[in-house]
Amino acid sequence: ALMSRLIESEHMTPEMFSACLKFVWGAGKGLKDNFSATANSGVTETATYVAVVCSFQEFKTYEDWLSTVKERIDTISSNLTMSDTSCTEVPMGYVSYSLSGFWNCYTRALEAKEESIYTPEVEQRLFDLVNYMMSMLAPGFHPPQQGDDGFYTRDYAGTFKNFAEYFNEPTFWYAATNGNDVRAKEPAYKSVMYPVGRKVAMRTGWGNDALYLQTQADGSKYSHGHADDLAVIVFAYGQYLLVDPNHNTYIANDQTRWLADTIGHNAVNINGVSQAASGHASYGYGVPGAINRWVSNEGYDFVKAETYNNKEYIGNNLKLNKDDFEYTRSTLFIKPNYWIVSDYLRPQKYPEQINHYSQNW
Repeated sequence: ALMSRLIESEHMTPEMFSACLKFVWGAGKGLKDNFSATANSGVTETATYVAVVCSFQEFKTYEDWLSTVKERIDTISSNLTMSDTSCTEVPMGYVSYSLSGFWNCYTRALEAKEESIYTPEVEQRLFDLVNYMMSMLAPGFHPPQQGDDGFYTRDYAGTFKNFAEYFNEPTFWYAATNGNDVRAKEPAYKSVMYPVGRKVAMRTGWGNDALYLQTQADGSKYSHGHADDLAVIVFAYGQYLLVDPNHNTYIANDQTRWLADTIGHNAVNINGVSQAASGHASYGYGVPGAINRWVSNEGYDFVKAETYNNKEYIGNNLKLNKDDFEYTRSTLFIKPNYWIVSDYLRPQKYPEQINHYSQNW
C-alpha cells in the first residue's frame, strides 16, 4: 500500500523507484537469512516476511521466499504448541498476539491469491491454540494476568472472531461474543488441566459471574513467565479477587523484580528467597514442576501440584536456590461455592534450622 502511494508521488523518479525496490528486496533477504524460531518474535518476523513476499510477487525470488514462509509458519506454530495443546507463551496476551500474527500471514497471502498458506497440520495447531486460550481465560474471556500479561480488563474478541470465521467453530463464536450470537455455542466442558503445560483452570461456568481459579506449576520455564509456581488467581461474582500483580517493564529494577518474584504472589515465600524462574525473577532459571493429581467431576475439582523451584539442585546439577525445600500445594474446589488451599513444605538441606515462611494474599 505504501509503495503504491509513493509511485504516485511527483518526486518518484526512476532512480528513486529503483532504490526503493532494492531496499524492499534487501529487507526480504534479511528476513529470509535471519529467523527467530521461538515465541512471539518468530511470529512477528514471519508476518513481516509474508508482507514483503506477497506484496512483491514480481521478484525473481518470489517462489523461493514463499516456500520459506510456509516452512516458517509450520516451524513457529509447532514450537508454540505443546503436545497437550497448551502454549509455550505463558501470558494469554502473548498467545493472542501470536495468533494475530498467524492471522496476518493468512490475510496477506489471501490478498496475493495464495490460499494454501496453512497446511492441515498448521490449521490443527492454530485451532488448538485458540481453544487453549479460550479454556484458560477468566470469566468474560478476560486474561487472568499471569506473567507479562495484559490487564485483566482486556479481551480478545477480535482474535476469537477471526478464527471463529475461519474454522466455523461455535465455541469460538461464544468466546468472541460472550454467547451473544446465533452461531455461538457454550463449551461443553468447564474445568481443565494441561499436564505438559502444567496449567489448571477451575470454573463453575462461562458467564461473567462464574467462579474461576487458575493455578500452575510451569516453573516459568516458558516465555514471559514469573516466579509464581502454585500461586492461585481467583475471579468470582464479576470481581477479580485474588490477583496476580502483573508486570512493570522489561527493564530490571526493584519494581519489576518485586512484581515478578514470588513475594509478589500468594505462593509461599521461603526465607525471603524467590523461586527460581526463567522470566524476570532474580534467582536463576526455573524448571517445570508437576501436577501430581487431578480430579474433576460435578461435585468438586482437586489438584495437587508441586514446584521444584525451591530446590537447590535439579537435573545436571542446575543450581536453583540456596535453600532446598519440597513444596506442594493442594487446591480443592467444592462446587459451586469455595476453595480450600493447603500448602505442604518440607526442608531438605537444613532440617534443623529455623525457617521463615510468608505469603502475600
